[in-house]
Amino acid sequence: MNIEGEPRRRTVEIDIAGPLIFWITMLVIGLLAVLVFEPVFSNIAGVKALMGDISQWILYLPGSVILPLIVSIWIGERVGSTKGNVKAAAKAGEINALYTTLIYIVAIFIIYMLIYYISPGSLQSISLVNYAEYVIAIPAIIILVLTPLVSALSGARHSGA
Repeated sequence: MNIEGEPRRRTVEIDIAGPLIFWITMLVIGLLAVLVFEPVFSNIAGVKALMGDISQWILYLPGSVILPLIVSIWIGERVGSTKGNVKAAAKAGEINALYTTLIYIVAIFIIYMLIYYISPGSLQSISLVNYAEYVIAIPAIIILVLTPLVSALSGARHSGA
């Protein structure tokens, strides 16, 4: 209780480091598949094709849809479980979605620049427009829409509303 006799509000820290570390680690694995493993195994046709497929899967499709879905559900559940009502959960979900999207865009820009300057031939298979659409726009939209929605639903579930 505080001085006025009202119960103290518990502030809970929302930790989204886990989902961000997972997502960025997957992007780094895709980057390593393009820059390190593909050139190292260039003499072995099957392994080179496998590394190319892994990097395409993680960095482009279906990774650009599946990974943001996992991350937004993970963050939305954590945010919604810490908030007292649906409105607060949705607002916190929006803020965390914006933050996550910003971190993702910075990370993907760094990865794109690394691939471009270390192995420019690796980016010839996808145009800049497709890269912007599949690697930046789709994941950002998924995070920005799904995280607040899952947060609000999680908040409703945990508050009993």
